[in-house]
Formats: sequence, C-alpha cells, structure tokens
Amino acid sequence: MVRVRASAVLTLSLLIAGSLGRLHAQEEEAAIPPEQGCSFRADPVEFLNTQRRLRDSVHRRAKEFADARFATAQAEPQAAATRRNFIDDEIFGKLKQLNVPSAGMSSDEEFVRRVYLDIIGRIPTSQAVKEFVLSSASDKRDRLIDVLISAPEFNDKWAVWYEDLVGMTENPSTGNRRPRIEGRNSFDRWIREQMQNNRPMTEIVVSTLTGTGNNYFVENGPANFMVLSSVSMGPIQDTYDMMLSKSVTSFLGLGHYDCLLCHSGRGKMDTYKLSLWGANTTRADAERMAAHFARVQLLNVVPGAQQYQNVLYDSTEVKDLAAGGYDLNTNSGNRPNRTPFGTERSLTPEYRDGTKASGNWRTAFASKLVDDPMFAVNMANRVWKQFFNMGLVDPVDTLDPDRLDPKANLPEGWTLQPANPELLQKLATFFRNNDTNLRELIKTIAQSSAYQLSSRYDGQWTIDYVPLFARHYPRRLMAEEIHDAIVQASGVMPQYSWQLVNGNTVAQGTAQNLLPKSDPVSWAMKVPDTTEPRFINSAANGSATNFMNSFSRGNRDTVRRSQSGSILQQLNLMNDNTIVLSKLKVAVSPTLKELAKLKDNGELVDELWLSFLSRKPSSAERLKAVTYLTKAASRNTAIEDLAWVAVNKVEFVFSY
Repeated sequence: MVRVRASAVLTLSLLIAGSLGRLHAQEEEAAIPPEQGCSFRADPVEFLNTQRRLRDSVHRRAKEFADARFATAQAEPQAAATRRNFIDDEIFGKLKQLNVPSAGMSSDEEFVRRVYLDIIGRIPTSQAVKEFVLSSASDKRDRLIDVLISAPEFNDKWAVWYEDLVGMTENPSTGNRRPRIEGRNSFDRWIREQMQNNRPMTEIVVSTLTGTGNNYFVENGPANFMVLSSVSMGPIQDTYDMMLSKSVTSFLGLGHYDCLLCHSGRGKMDTYKLSLWGANTTRADAERMAAHFARVQLLNVVPGAQQYQNVLYDSTEVKDLAAGGYDLNTNSGNRPNRTPFGTERSLTPEYRDGTKASGNWRTAFASKLVDDPMFAVNMANRVWKQFFNMGLVDPVDTLDPDRLDPKANLPEGWTLQPANPELLQKLATFFRNNDTNLRELIKTIAQSSAYQLSSRYDGQWTIDYVPLFARHYPRRLMAEEIHDAIVQASGVMPQYSWQLVNGNTVAQGTAQNLLPKSDPVSWAMKVPDTTEPRFINSAANGSATNFMNSFSRGNRDTVRRSQSGSILQQLNLMNDNTIVLSKLKVAVSPTLKELAKLKDNGELVDELWLSFLSRKPSSAERLKAVTYLTKAASRNTAIEDLAWVAVNKVEFVFSY
C-alpha cells in the first residue's frame, strides 16, 4: 500500500523527521562469518577485516545518528560524568590517561528510553517518561533499573537473547535430527521459566549441556540443544564435533575450535595473528574436547511410530551411553580424515586444561566449562555488547585466552585483545563472585556513568576513540523491539499464535490452520522462534513475520541477527498496512483517540512525541507540527500523519 497524502506528509517529514533512509543507505554492516563451513578459507580478507569493519560501523553510525537525531534539538548543557563503580574507574581512568574527553551524561529522556529498551525490550509509556523526568529523587535512575530487572518483560527479552545465543530453532539446515516445533516450544518454555526464576547462568548452561529424555516433553526442554547439534551426511564424529563447537562458541566465546577440529593452529592462526592460544592448540586437543560427547546418543525410540499417526513421531530421545569413544577411523564427512596417532585409535575426553573426564563424560564437560575462566569472560563480554553495542572483544566469539590478561607477556607482534583488558577481567570476576547472576551484572552495567553517557558528542570525534567508549553507541533495535514499539506507542494489540505441533504428527490431510495453536500474544518478544508467527495461522501473523524479517532478525541457523539497514526496512515503516498504517488511525489506536480529545495542539504534539519517541519535541519540531495541525483540513488525518512521521524518524528504531 502506497502512502497517500504523499506531498504534504513528505514535506513535513523532511522538516522534522531526520533521515533514516540516508543513515541506512550509507551504513555498511560488518560481515559476520556464517556458522558452518570454513569462512576463513572462503574469504580470508573478509574474515581478517571483521574487527576493523565492526569498529568502522560503530564509528560511522555514532556520528551519523547524532547528526540526524540532534540536528533540531536544543543544545542543552550536559552534566559531567562521575565515577559510580569499577566500570567507571576503568573507562574514565583510561580516558583521562589518554586525555580524551567523554560525552556528557544523557538527559533523563534519553536515559529512560534507552534503559527500557536495553533491559526489557520495550519503550516506556508517555506517563512513565513524564513521571521519571519530573521526579526529583537523586537515585531515580537506580530505582528505575531495579524496577526493570524485576519486570516480567525482562524474562522475555533475555530468553530471546539466550535462544539467539544457542541457535534454538525448529529446523536447522544441517541437522540429521531436529528439534521440530514441539522441541523448540519445550526449550522456549523452559528458558523463560529459568529467567523468571532468576536461576544462575552456570546452572542454566549446565542444564542446557546435559539435558536428556524425549525432546518433545516440556520437562526435557534442555535436551534440544544436543538435538540442534546433529550433523547429516557424515560420520558420527561430525556430530560430536558440532556439539563441541556450538558449546564452546556459545558459552566460552572460543569459536576457533571450529577451525581446530579440522587442523592444528600452528602455521595458520599465528601467521594471521588470529589467536595465540589457537596457534598452540592441535587438532588432537580439539578432538579430545569433542570426545566428551562421544557417548551421547540421539534416537527416535518410539516403536513403530508412523507419520501423521503418532504425536511423538520424529521426536528425539537424548541419552548417554555407558561406553564409547571418539574413534579415529573416518575418510569421509564434513572434516578431513581422522587417522590414528601412532597406536591411539580412539580418543577419550580431555578438557583444555588437561583434566581427563571421569563418570558421565558430558556432565564432566559441563562442570569444567562453567568453572573455566573463559565462561565468565565470555558472558561478561556478550552482555556488555548488549548495552554498549560493541563488545570489549568483538566479534564476541573470537576470544583468545592467551591475550586477555593485562599482565600477559606476549610474543613480538601480538597485542592484548580486549579494548580494555582490566575492565573485562573485573566484569568477569564480578559476574563469578555474584553467583553468575545475570540481573546483577546487568544492574551494575546500567548503573555505571559509562553506560549513561549521551550519544551526543560535542568534541571532535575520531575512529581512534571507538574502543574507549567515550560516548554511547546507538543500537538499531531488534526486529521484535521495533514491532513492539509500534504496538506500545499505538496501543493497538495484535493477536499472534503459533503451532504447538508440527504437521507430521497429526492425521494426514488436516488443514494447517486447524493445527493446535498456542494462546495468543500481542508482543513479538514472546514468540518462540524467528520463524514465528507464520502465515498459516493468519494473514496478520504472516505480515508480522515479513515485517520483522526485513529488519534482519536472522534464522538462528545460517543467518545471524544484524543491525544492517536496507531500503526495504524504510519502505515497510512507511507503507506496511498491517503493522504500521492500520495501527496509526484515530479510529483504531487508543493512543491517538485520546490525543484527538486534546483541544490544545501544542499539548497534543507534546503527548504524541512522548508516546512515540519518549521525549518532548524540540521548539522547531513543535512549531512545525502545530502549524501543520492548525492548517489541516482534517485534524484527525493530521494526527495520523504526525504519528506516521514519528515512526519514520531515525530515532524510533534506535536505542541511543
């Protein structure tokens, strides 16, 4: 549907809306290697330049966003940053050492919107913004953080984060066994319960790594992580390797194991300065790590189960055998031949610190992994990226254990990997000392002045400042957050549901739209997979999926989430009827209906900006919008136009 009244509305948008299209057109997202295949061999230059491209992207987005967002804003004085915790000691200590000024503190309007989005994935209501801004309490920011980390929406946002982390999806492309809809649903329900119960991350990860039983059963949700890791078209060792690679990449940040399971690191990782630790690790070391999974068995154990007749058809039983090893006897599959080391023809597990496994091998691996110093470092680095839009090491799955310690004596030609090694070390220690409590880590990060800096930077900004975190880096919202921001701002609640069973487990010939469905939800952050809500349940479901997919939410398999922009995104924000235009009607939107009752046009514009953008308009914006309302032939139509303009402002789709 093409937006009508184009001339008047586009004229207005050019005056007050900023330039999302320009920002997107010039944005070049850093290439992220795919999860399968040898990305280095496929394109070495692209692989080696990933870190530089990430920093270039952050640098460019920070500058261009500030130009677009603050162009019409009054240049209000910014409060100077003060040190509030160890994060600030490290960030501002380094800035002082290098004589680099930081940005000032964010305004209350900037902060309230940012912290809502970053902690619970929602924008605040107009009333919430006004109450926060008007409060004179000196600790109001700390109080708000406490409220948000206890909010039920927190569980949804961070469950989605974890499912992205482990790649939980119903139908991964490489799997021999697959979770299917029932398994995906059981994992989704389980992880949301873990977040609600504030379970330590060590316990969540151990359960994820050691899950057993039939993967369709709700109580066996964690078993689906092993099901995700099966590999088709190869020997069983390929599956053991995948189980290791997914585990250590997600939970230790050691993505280079995927390379080491094909070849030793010497002569490759040192030549290109990829990983000092990897350069000293052999393929045999990696295979001994993979041997921890050599007794995992994935079976369809429902006797005589027939398609369309049994509710457990195509389900997977995950169990641990009493015997077995990692045999060196392959000459086919997805990796080079596995050949004996002298007389050693079958490997037994050995953790990367030299510890040999005893008892249940997979349980021993999980115990060692969460005690590994890299576990806390990895989690701290990943959570940091969620709040600062760049990890202290980025890409986050390329951690080098031998280049993290600020006291490390490195060989010539090697440098420390983190942007701030001391800070990363302290974050990991804090996380470990606080029982790996995710909420405590998030609270401490959000309370820091470093996090609360403005994205506006009045000095001369250079790319050399990027690793210093001297300002806040704008984050393009997740697809689900953009959808939910439109829902929150408009007050129009959609109804989405998803299948509870896959089409192979019900009587043949059953119409897809008659399959059992979940209870309806209104928020995209509540759906269990990036494949949902799918078209077969309703046209509205399909429209929501297409809209969110245009914002690069990935598939949790071969395509990762991305903040890259596109013309399609801009066109959807301008013209999508189901997700945008139909919700911005005075007759439909509870928000706009209440605004239309206001007699004073200035008050109306203020409230509209607060509802959609979490701030009051600048003087220039207010004047233009009030003038537009005053001259409009239809006041309701003009209100709808202004709401459309707000959704299409660059800041609407950013946490800044």
